[in-house]
Amino acid sequence: ILQIKDRHNANILINQNDGSLVHIDFGFILASRLLNFETAPFKITGDIIRLLGGLEGKGFKRFRERMVEGYMALHEDNEKVLVLVKMLAQSQSDLPCFKRGAEQAIAELCQRLTPLGPNVRLDKAQCTYEVDKIIGDAYRTWSTYVYDQY
Repeated sequence: ILQIKDRHNANILINQNDGSLVHIDFGFILASRLLNFETAPFKITGDIIRLLGGLEGKGFKRFRERMVEGYMALHEDNEKVLVLVKMLAQSQSDLPCFKRGAEQAIAELCQRLTPLGPNVRLDKAQCTYEVDKIIGDAYRTWSTYVYDQY
């Protein structure tokens, strides 16, 4: 939803105390494209799907459930998220995500947070539908495969 890009091994650290993952380098947050060809909403490859037990595996189902919960929370508080991004745009307009203009980045984020319009609240079934579209788009994109091969 927040279009966090540039996820690779050098930008993901492991906490030595509890083994949790720590993401760093958010320079491309909100960016709809990275290097003009990475078009996936987030990175999920066949390898990741296999590690989660396949599309019918318990791990993948848990991942999908957490995605739905996260989407519902972001959708519910979309006004707060948008205000924060607008404040960021005013103070950090030189970030790569605002390269094409802050208004466009904010409009694209609003569309992702409220796909049926800014005043339309989605129920859980509708949020699940949106998450399934996002996962499907991410999993089927050819650009991720090409970028990884490069």
